[in-house]
Amino acid sequence: MSRISASVGRSDNGTRQCHNLPADQSLVIGLLNRIGQAQGGRRENPLPTNVVRGAATTDLYQAILAFQRAQHLSVDGHVDPEQATLRRLDELAGAPTAAIRSTPTADLPDSIHRSANYVERRVHGVGIVGLGGPFRLDLDANGTRNFTMPRSRFNLSPDPFSGNAEVALTGIYPNEPQALAAVQSSVARRPGFVVYAHYRGPENIIFPTIMSATTTPALIRALQRALDEERQYAQAASSTLLQAFFTLAGLRYAPVVRAAPAAAVATDLQALRQTAQTLLRNQPAGRAVVNLAGAGEVSGAINLNPLVGQQVQAIPNLVRAGAEMVGEIFPAGSVNRIVANDVILGQVNWATTARGCFTALRSGGTVSIAPYAGQLAEHLEAIAAALRSAGFRNVAVEAGRFVTAIKP
Repeated sequence: MSRISASVGRSDNGTRQCHNLPADQSLVIGLLNRIGQAQGGRRENPLPTNVVRGAATTDLYQAILAFQRAQHLSVDGHVDPEQATLRRLDELAGAPTAAIRSTPTADLPDSIHRSANYVERRVHGVGIVGLGGPFRLDLDANGTRNFTMPRSRFNLSPDPFSGNAEVALTGIYPNEPQALAAVQSSVARRPGFVVYAHYRGPENIIFPTIMSATTTPALIRALQRALDEERQYAQAASSTLLQAFFTLAGLRYAPVVRAAPAAAVATDLQALRQTAQTLLRNQPAGRAVVNLAGAGEVSGAINLNPLVGQQVQAIPNLVRAGAEMVGEIFPAGSVNRIVANDVILGQVNWATTARGCFTALRSGGTVSIAPYAGQLAEHLEAIAAALRSAGFRNVAVEAGRFVTAIKP
């Protein structure tokens, strides 16, 4: 049976959004798009596959209602995990019997996901071997043990799972050719379903046959940052070797251009999460505050700061990471308020950060962001647009100086 992590759609007669995780929405949309109109589906008039975290579109909500009416189900406008609407969607869409998962990095079988040899556990950092060269995957903190892989092995964009149901074959194949052969011969291969398997590659590392933001999100995030820096520094680097190291926790180390490999210390995502959990326990009940790029200016707040070019010393309650990692580090629904002050335009990726804030905040939690005065109007609009796209409500620019929003 298809599996979703949380409810998709809207509740309370369409006035309240469900969790609407992107992968869950994509799975439900994929099922509806494979069912004919006579049975309440959208095969003849497919739903768009682009989704926004935390927000089901009116089209998707209405499609769920129409399907429930046509199938004489409880007409509530949302699809819930392991409940009647999802089971009926499965039956009519002809979902294969292989396990379909919406969030693979959380739902991989324990034998794979918890393995110390899974790629996201073994790789400590990434680099680029020369401008335009292959990716280097580092197996230790200083980058002395590594191997390279061609860029074509990674689905950086677009993600092939987007808008499709995901099917993972069971077991770990001894090599990539056997894994690919199993995928090609799988009965689960059909329109709307993306099938992949796992195999053992270099250094006995377990790889998925498709490496994308769905199957290896931390690795893809690090590689994308490496590419961003490569583009930024390409002209200055000329023909010399560009060494850009990034941890899989998403922290960025300033790239340097030099003739020999550089070293960087990788930061463990689990350690960051443990630090955040400890600091959250020390926050007043119901008043957990996170300060993005914080340097202690908000009294008592947990300060999320990568300390890149930071002049302030001895920052209290520090979690050393970028604002973009707020949703990865803090448990879902664990934060009451998120603030940021004097953030410079271009310092933070607000699209990623806004989605992370939406995840970390509890329902009713608030965001207040006051950017640095330079290019203020442009920056305020970018922040507001990112918050709206992430699913926040009551997004407003206050006094022309800061943006506020509420998580529904």
